[in-house]
Amino acid sequence: MADNLIRRGVVTATLVSAGIARPRIVAAGGTPPNAPEPWVRPYVGLPWKELGRDRQGVDCWGLHRLPLLEVFGCDTPLYETGYVGCSRRDVPEIATLIAAGKAGWHIVREPGYEGGLCPIGDERPGDSLLIRQHGEPSHIALVAGGGHMLHIEEGTDSVCVPYTERDWRRRIVGIYRHPGLVQS
Repeated sequence: MADNLIRRGVVTATLVSAGIARPRIVAAGGTPPNAPEPWVRPYVGLPWKELGRDRQGVDCWGLHRLPLLEVFGCDTPLYETGYVGCSRRDVPEIATLIAAGKAGWHIVREPGYEGGLCPIGDERPGDSLLIRQHGEPSHIALVAGGGHMLHIEEGTDSVCVPYTERDWRRRIVGIYRHPGLVQS
C-alpha cells in the first residue's frame, strides 16, 4: 500500500502507537509525473527528534545527512552544536550554519534575481534543496527524484512530497550538490 501511495504522489508516514505501525496518509496536492526513487522508502516515516542524527529520530539536517551518507557515500558535518534546537528562535543560527556550510557545495540552481523563483530541472537525486522557513533559508531537504523531496518538519514524521508545487517551490532558495556527487 505504501509503495502505491508514494507512486501516486500521496505522502505516507508511519505513526508508531503501542508498538504497532499504521500508515498515515496526507494529501500532497497534485501528482508529479514520476515517482521518487526506491532508495527513499526506508527514510519515509522516521520520527522527528530535535538534533536527531539516526533512525531513532531526525531533524531536517539529520534526515538530509542520513541518506547522503548511507545511499550516496557522502559525509557531511553532524552539526550537533551551533544551534540549540529547531524552534523559530533558533532559525537565525541555523541559517548561519547553512550559509557557511554551503560554501563548498556545487550550486545547481539559485534564483536569477531577488525574490524570483529558483529554477528547477537540473537537480538530481541526492541534491539538496535549501528552503526558506520563518523568513530565513533554514530548512533543508533532499531531492528524491521525480519532482519529490525527502524532508521532515518539527512534530511530524519524515515524508516524501512533491517540491514542484507552488507552496514549496516559492520557498526554495537554492539547489546544491555535495562535492562528492559533482563528478558522478
